[in-house]
Amino acid sequence: MAQPAAANVQQEAETQEVAVSVETVATPEEISGTKITSPMVGTFYASPSPTAGPFVKEGDSVTEGQTLCIVEAMKLMNEVKSTVSGKVKKILVKDKDGIKKGQTLMIIE
Repeated sequence: MAQPAAANVQQEAETQEVAVSVETVATPEEISGTKITSPMVGTFYASPSPTAGPFVKEGDSVTEGQTLCIVEAMKLMNEVKSTVSGKVKKILVKDKDGIKKGQTLMIIE
């Protein structure tokens, strides 16, 4: 059985210029300050409950021993406390993110 011949059709493609903005994001290694890291694999929680506000926000002053966040691991809620007094420079994870042991969560300056 014979196959139909393929049609050779050429068509002008429509093009459009698009403006793109690029944001440079610093890695934790490039940000100066004290790195607060996760003590374990788990889930990051910024607040004590779903209806409560976050423990801290960027720009907040914190004291040594202050609770910064919670890491849930195996249904246990583990408070992560500040090892220094200072100001929260950058929070590097979002609420409910899965995190790894040793991952930098935030930077205190």
